[in-house]
Amino acid sequence: MKDNIFIVTHKKLDKYVIKKGYSYIQVNTAKNGNYNLEYNDFDGDNISIKNPNFCELTAVYWIWKNYKCNNDNIIGLCHYRRFFSPLKIKNSNFYLSMNKIKKILKDYDIIVPKKFKFDVTTYEFYDQCAGKKKDLDITRDVIIEKYPDYVDFFDEYCNLKEGHYLNMMICKKRLFDDYCKWLFDILFEVEKRVDLSDYSVQEARIFGYISELLLNVYCMKNNLKEKSIRVVNTEA
Repeated sequence: MKDNIFIVTHKKLDKYVIKKGYSYIQVNTAKNGNYNLEYNDFDGDNISIKNPNFCELTAVYWIWKNYKCNNDNIIGLCHYRRFFSPLKIKNSNFYLSMNKIKKILKDYDIIVPKKFKFDVTTYEFYDQCAGKKKDLDITRDVIIEKYPDYVDFFDEYCNLKEGHYLNMMICKKRLFDDYCKWLFDILFEVEKRVDLSDYSVQEARIFGYISELLLNVYCMKNNLKEKSIRVVNTEA
């Protein structure tokens, strides 16, 4: 297989973006059935059934486990309504091209969205806008047990007032695989310890939310050279 930027969608679209180097991947396929896109999260080794709690991570997991390519191939993730674009133009002609991506990754380890900035810490923002504080407390406990050399970076990030969000990234496959191995090892353990019975539908999407934080922690700990690119929202 080849370099690929996966566009995650959970619904049928009136119009699909066609751009060289990009492919659609459907999520929540186990529940909604197959839209007959090029890829879906229900083939092979998958966690499609977990989509209500893991969001676009069911696509991330599928890519990690099923998309076979060389370690130096480029793997990316964006959304049906959110794309990396150097210019603030909602037109697929201006979305980050594979040629541009290759040039960037000669000098950088990973492409991520430009940082969001807040008036409160990451820890406080999570509690206000995503899940519950105990989600992050449990995540911290798991990191201490499984990856203790990451906990200082987790604490540092939780006290920052900015970060990369949206679960969008582009990097080489070897880095993507290493990140996924670390990420899902943590999240699956957190999943065992969190009772979601009193969570709202939005709060129950906690693993998607937590992973947004963890990507920042992973980049910090591994001293990755990040290239921040603007994200355009086609529905905003």
